[in-house]
Amino acid sequence: MSFKFIFSFFIGIFLTSIFFSFKPGESGTKGATSIKWMTMQEALNASKSKPKKIIVDIYTDWCGWCKKMDKDTYENTEIINYINTNYYPVKFNAERPGDINFKNKVFKLPDAGGRTTHEFTQVLMRQGSGYPTTCFMDEEQTVLQSIPGYIDSKMMNMIVKYFGGNHYKNTEWNMYQSNFK
Repeated sequence: MSFKFIFSFFIGIFLTSIFFSFKPGESGTKGATSIKWMTMQEALNASKSKPKKIIVDIYTDWCGWCKKMDKDTYENTEIINYINTNYYPVKFNAERPGDINFKNKVFKLPDAGGRTTHEFTQVLMRQGSGYPTTCFMDEEQTVLQSIPGYIDSKMMNMIVKYFGGNHYKNTEWNMYQSNFK
């Protein structure tokens, strides 16, 4: 065999492997981008100069459904793009220390020994419990809604647009959901 034939053969294999390693993207599937998560304090500070709604993913390190939601819901390209454009997205670990200054009050992780919940989770979750919980706040940092439990990407897409597009102001959820496209 000639060098030219062997060289052409390996170039062909190389180019074929590159071609098949790229998969066409589909709308609403996992993509290379990600949500630009912030801390709660970063979102509150950013909102002072440029008001935006805030979405808060309240989670814990031990929560399996939280991890599933990170992987399945928050890696959806359509959701990533919508959240990054219309919200200040916050990842809030309900069991991590750190002060949060919110509406002239300081919230902390109580020193109760063992597993304990940050005081600020009660503001976000409105006395509810369970992880994950997704909280939506308006531009004035008023809690609009806290939704406990896992939310799949199809439902999350509807919910982020319901609040992000201000539909909650004049359309009941059931009506919005039945007309959602």
